[in-house]
Amino acid sequence: MADTNQQEINEYKVVDPIHVNREQATKDVMDIVLDFTNLDASEITPETIIDEFLDSLDKVEITVQIERKLNCHISDLEVEEWETVSDIVDSYLKYQN
Repeated sequence: MADTNQQEINEYKVVDPIHVNREQATKDVMDIVLDFTNLDASEITPETIIDEFLDSLDKVEITVQIERKLNCHISDLEVEEWETVSDIVDSYLKYQN
């Protein structure tokens, strides 16, 4: 049972710091965003305005996914300022350390 619990913890916690470039961060964010939409990958670019296809709950869930992946906390105020996919990528890069 302890092994199962440790596996679950490791699934949500980054053991080693993640250091990625903007291209990889954009791919990671777009993959996360696509999980919360009915859009095809070809329909989303870094300049895509997220309010056109994400509601506030989607933004919260995306934030949680990024926080788990990077073992960080992103403030609600920062999330409220997200307008484009690129804004989410900026946050991703900011907290990757």
